[in-house]
Amino acid sequence: MYLEVVPVGTETLPDLVAYARVAEDAGLDAVGFPLGGALEPTTVLSALAVTTSRVGLVADVSPAYAAPYNVARYLAALDHLSRGRAGWRLVATDPAALADLHGVEPPAAERRARRAAEYAELLPRLWDSWDDDAIPADKERGVYVDEAKIRETRWEGTEFRVHGPLSTPRSPQGHPVLSVEVADAPSRALAAEHAEIVTIGADLSRAADILAGLGGRASLALLALPTGIRPTAALAVEAERAGFGGFRLELDRPAFDRLVGETLPVLGDRSVPAGRTFRERLGLPRPADRSHEGVAA
Repeated sequence: MYLEVVPVGTETLPDLVAYARVAEDAGLDAVGFPLGGALEPTTVLSALAVTTSRVGLVADVSPAYAAPYNVARYLAALDHLSRGRAGWRLVATDPAALADLHGVEPPAAERRARRAAEYAELLPRLWDSWDDDAIPADKERGVYVDEAKIRETRWEGTEFRVHGPLSTPRSPQGHPVLSVEVADAPSRALAAEHAEIVTIGADLSRAADILAGLGGRASLALLALPTGIRPTAALAVEAERAGFGGFRLELDRPAFDRLVGETLPVLGDRSVPAGRTFRERLGLPRPADRSHEGVAA
C-alpha cells in the first residue's frame, strides 16, 4: 500500500524537514508539495532532498502559467539533488488567485488541456537532449563534455515554442516520475496517455469508475482523500479491491503524527520496495530516449 503525504499548514523549513524525516523513517513512499502556498514546490523539495535519502519527492506543477523549459530545469535539478527521487504531478486546476498573481486571465479549459498535453510531450524531450554518458569527464583526453551527445530540442506546438537543448544534464532517473491529477475529461485523457501515477480525488465509488475508464496505462493509482482524513484498514481493503494501490493524504502535523502512530500499524505490510531511485522502487522502467522526436508534428 503506497502512501504519499502532503504537508498542510507547515511552511517553515525546520518543520518541513522534521515532517519529511518522520515520513521517511516511517517507511512512507513520498512527500508531495502543493501549489498555492507560501513556498514554491520544487524549491522546498530541493531543500528536503539534502536532508532525506529514501523518500520520493513529488512537486505539483501547473501548465497554466510557467514556461516548460524552466519547469524542466527545476525538476531535473530536484532529481540530481535527490539522487533520483523526484516526481512531478500535473494538476488539473489552480487556486483562482494564481491568475491575478500572474497578471493574466486563467486559461479556458480547452487551452489548459492543450498546455498540459504539450508539457507531457515536451519536458521528456528536453530531458533527453543529453545522453546519459554526455559527460565523460575524461582527464586523459581532456574531454569533460562530449558535445556530440547533446542535441537540440526543436518544439513547435500550439502553445509553446522551444529551440535548444536543456542546460542541465540528464538526471539519475532519466525523467522524474509523472503523476497526473484526474479531475475532468481532459485530465483523464492526459492520464490515459502519459501518466505513470494517477491521483483521483472523489468518493470511492466514483473514483473506481474513473479509474476503470483510464485503460490501465498508469502503474499506480492513488485515491486522494480530503484534507485531514486518514485511511482506515477497511477503506484500504476496499480501495485495493477497486484497483487503487495507495493514498495521497493532505495532513497537518497532528493528523500526520496520528497517521504514523495509529493508522500505519493497522494497514498491513508497509515495507518499501527495494531500489535506488523513486522510479526503481515503483517498478517503473528507465524511460527510452525520445530526443529524435524533438520536432512536434
